[in-house]
Amino acid sequence: KKLDYDRSLYEIRGIPRPSAMPTAARAEVRPPPPPPPASSTERRAPSSLQLAAAARMMQQLRPPTAPPPARGTVVVAPPSAPAVEAPKVPRVPILVVEDDETLRRMLVRIFTELGEVTAASDGLEALAFLAKDPLPRLVVTDIMMPNLDGLELARRMKADPRTSRVPIVMLTAKQGPRDLIDGVNAGARVYVTKPFKVDDLKAKAKKAMGTG
Repeated sequence: KKLDYDRSLYEIRGIPRPSAMPTAARAEVRPPPPPPPASSTERRAPSSLQLAAAARMMQQLRPPTAPPPARGTVVVAPPSAPAVEAPKVPRVPILVVEDDETLRRMLVRIFTELGEVTAASDGLEALAFLAKDPLPRLVVTDIMMPNLDGLELARRMKADPRTSRVPIVMLTAKQGPRDLIDGVNAGARVYVTKPFKVDDLKAKAKKAMGTG
């Protein structure tokens, strides 16, 4: 009876019954579609934070710079290190004996390339130099000279134990076989005739000293 009463009440008032009311359609919630993948050629613009971080890193990598000097300030450069000089190698002493002044000067220029040259004008002056230290490593002498010629100079040098081992190069205009023999017997190690070639003379002098 209760059900009939309720049914008649709904029918009188014109209200549809609950069983006759249409049900609301369920709203279907779907997640938004994923964004399309970015192509490899597309680059994302850096953000302001990334730019600031990059600027700080670049500032740290830069070497520190000194502030500019104030106006009127005198800037003094730091003292530079003193240059180290190479040790000087002592030059070989050479004695040139020649009475002709022009030829003597020429011989000094030639043998300056080989050592420290001292010049004498005759045999007596040469003996005065030989009495001092250091002894020359080489004696280049003419034969025909006043006061004491080259042959006698060579004999006295070979007779003195102090100078007997000093090599002697003889220069002369005499070109005979006997002259060569006299020079060698007097103690000359090298016999050079005038006129001579400069390169040939220097090569024989080096060989006499044991440096060529």
